[in-house]
Amino acid sequence: MLKEMLPWVVAYAAKHSVTTETVEVLKQVKHVYICDSTLLSLPDKLQTIFKGLGGINAKAAVKIQLMFSLMERKFRSIELCTATGNDSNYTADIAKNLSLMDLILIDLGYFNAIAFREIA
Repeated sequence: MLKEMLPWVVAYAAKHSVTTETVEVLKQVKHVYICDSTLLSLPDKLQTIFKGLGGINAKAAVKIQLMFSLMERKFRSIELCTATGNDSNYTADIAKNLSLMDLILIDLGYFNAIAFREIA
């Protein structure tokens, strides 16, 4: 149910937060993608399936990688990954989804020189 509600909530927020001036600027590109991840702690009994980060963190967790299309106002990708994985490991997957004149917005956690060369 969460996976079904999340695109609706984000689309609603995007629709009501993008200004007319911003849209005009973004018309210079084909697509605008916003990518980020979040960590979701799970009940400890799931630790054999979803390894947590250890230490004081939950024993079971999952990382959710999201790729949101601002122009289409919908998710291009929602993927569950291991919680211990680094976002930079996912950058190559992002690169595979891009076309000429696409703009991608990511944070420094996605820095991956090899994938950036592929994007360029």
